[in-house]
Amino acid sequence: MNFSKLFKSETNSNIGIHQQNSMMATKFCAALLILINLGLASLNYWNGGNLFWIPLTHIFLLLLSLAFNLNQSYRTARSILIYSSIIFACIISCADTPAGAEPTLEMILYQVNIATIPFLLLSFRNPKDLLLAFGLSILALAGPLFFAGTFQPEGLIFGPVDTISRKITAGFFTLLLFAIILLMEYFAHLQRKSNEELVENMDQKQKDLVKQSEEMEDYVSKIKEQKAIDEKRQWITQGVSAIDQLLRTNEKDDALQDQIIREIVNYAGAIQGGLYSVEGESEDLHLQLTACYAYNRKKYHEQKIEIGEGLVGQCYLEQETIYLTEVPENYISITSGLGEANPNCILIMPLKYNEEIVGVIELAAFQVMDEYHMEYLQKASHSVASYLINNKINARTQLLLEESQLATEQLRAQEEEMRQNMEELHATHEQITRMQDEQKEQHEKMITEIQQHAKVFQKIFNVVPNKIFMKDDECRMIMVNEAVCKAHNCSEEDLLGKSDLDFFGEEVGRPMIDEEKEIMRTGAREYRQTEAADLSGGKTKYLRTIKMPFFIDYLGITGLLGIQFDETEKYEFEDKIRQLEEELFKSKKMIK
Repeated sequence: MNFSKLFKSETNSNIGIHQQNSMMATKFCAALLILINLGLASLNYWNGGNLFWIPLTHIFLLLLSLAFNLNQSYRTARSILIYSSIIFACIISCADTPAGAEPTLEMILYQVNIATIPFLLLSFRNPKDLLLAFGLSILALAGPLFFAGTFQPEGLIFGPVDTISRKITAGFFTLLLFAIILLMEYFAHLQRKSNEELVENMDQKQKDLVKQSEEMEDYVSKIKEQKAIDEKRQWITQGVSAIDQLLRTNEKDDALQDQIIREIVNYAGAIQGGLYSVEGESEDLHLQLTACYAYNRKKYHEQKIEIGEGLVGQCYLEQETIYLTEVPENYISITSGLGEANPNCILIMPLKYNEEIVGVIELAAFQVMDEYHMEYLQKASHSVASYLINNKINARTQLLLEESQLATEQLRAQEEEMRQNMEELHATHEQITRMQDEQKEQHEKMITEIQQHAKVFQKIFNVVPNKIFMKDDECRMIMVNEAVCKAHNCSEEDLLGKSDLDFFGEEVGRPMIDEEKEIMRTGAREYRQTEAADLSGGKTKYLRTIKMPFFIDYLGITGLLGIQFDETEKYEFEDKIRQLEEELFKSKKMIK
C-alpha cells in the first residue's frame, strides 16, 4: 500500500462536492486520531503499562478506514472511523478508570472529543446514521461507570493523577476539542462555498441550455427551409421529367403537342394554356396556335398571330418572358358551367433553343405563380423548344429527300429516253450516217445536260445538313455529300470507290460490310443508334443512321442508301436531366 496517497486532498471530478468534502474530513480526522493514539500508546509504554496494544489496534482500524476512503468506499470508511473511535475511546476510558471510581477529567474530555466526530463527518441529510452514532457516544460515555477497571483494576494506565503527563494529556485533549470544532467550521465553510459554486454552475448550465435550445430551434428552422427548397427542386425535376417522357413517345405531332400543353397547364396549376410555333419564311413569318388546353373558342378564333402583334407577338419580338398580375378585363376570360371570371395572372414565355425563338407558350391562372413555378416553366420550355426545332429539321430533311428522289426519277427518265434514242439510231443506221455530225452534236449536248443535272443533284445533296451516301453492291462509295466529306476530313475524290475496309481496317470494317450486304440482300431497312468520338472536339457524338437498299438503274445493281442524323444535343440534354435527378436523390438521402 502507498501510504502517501492516504493523506492527499486532491479532488476527483467524477464525484460530488459533498463527497469530496466528506473524503477530506475523513482523511484529516483519521490522521489526527492516529497521532492521538500514537501519543496514548507512548504514554502507556512510558509509564510501564502493557495496554499500549489498544491504541495501536485503533491505529490499524484507522489505516483501514483510509484505505476504503482511497478506493472511494466513503460510507464504509466513515463507519469504520466513527464507530471504532467511539468504541476504543470507551475501552481506553474503562482501562484508565480504577474499579469503583469515576472517570478522570482527561478521559471525559477524550470521549467528548470523539463524540463530536460524527457531527464533523456526517450531515443532517443522513439522520439515521447521525442518531446511531450519537446514541453510541452516549452509551460510551456511560461505559466507565459500569466497566471501570476491566483491563487493570488499579486503572491509571497513563500515570498517577495530578502528574505532569496527566496535565499535558488534559491540555492536549482540550486543544483537540478546539481543533475538531475548527475543522467542523472549516468544512462547513467549504460546504457553503461549494453550494454557492453549485448554484452558479446551475445558473450557467441553465443559460447554456437556453442558448442550446435557441440554437436547436434555429437549426430546425434551417432544416425546414432546406427541406422546402429540396421539395421544390424535386417538384421541378419531376415536372421536367414528365415533359421529357412525353417527348420520347411515338405520338403524332399534333396529338403530342396537345399532351405537352395539357401537362404544363395542369402541373403548373394554371387554368388555360396555348402553344404557338413559328411558321413561314422570313417574309411571311408568323406565330401559329398549334395546341391549346381549356381555351375559349370565341377568344381564339384567330389562330394566326403576326410578329409584334399583341402580347404573344411582342414576346417573340423582345425574346423575354412577359408576366402580368394585373390582367386587362377584356384580355381573356375563363368560362365554366357556373360562370365566367378573369384570371389573376398571365405568363407568356418564349421557347428558345440556342438563342433561336421557335415558339411561345401562354398560360393563364387564378393564382399568382412563385419563383419555382417560373424555374419549372423555363426548363420545360427548353425541352419543348428542342422538340420543335428537331421537328423542323426533320421536316426539312424529309423535303430535301423527296426532292432528291424526284431528281433521281427525272434522271432515270432521261436515261430511258436516251436509251430509246440509241435504239432508234441503230435501227436507222443509214439515217444516222447521213446525220452523224448533227447527232454527235446533239449527243454532246445531252451529255452536257445530264452532267448539269448530276451537278444539280449533287448540290441538293450538299445542302442537306445530315450525312447522305450511296454505295454499290460491293459497299464502295459511289456518291457522298459534303457532310460525309467533312466527317472523314477528306475530299469527294478521296472517298469515291473506297469501302469501310479502307477507313477502319479488316477487323472493324469487315463486319460493317457484311451487315450492309445483308441489308441489300433482304431489302430491310435498318435504324441504328451509335456513339462516336468527335475528332475535332474530342467529345462523344450520338448518331442515328438509317440504311436501306436502293436500286441503281444506270448501273443495274442494288446498292445502299444511307442517311445519318446527329442527335448529340438531344442526348446531352437528357444526360443533364438525369444528373439533376441523381443530385436530387442524393439531397433527399442526406436529409433523411
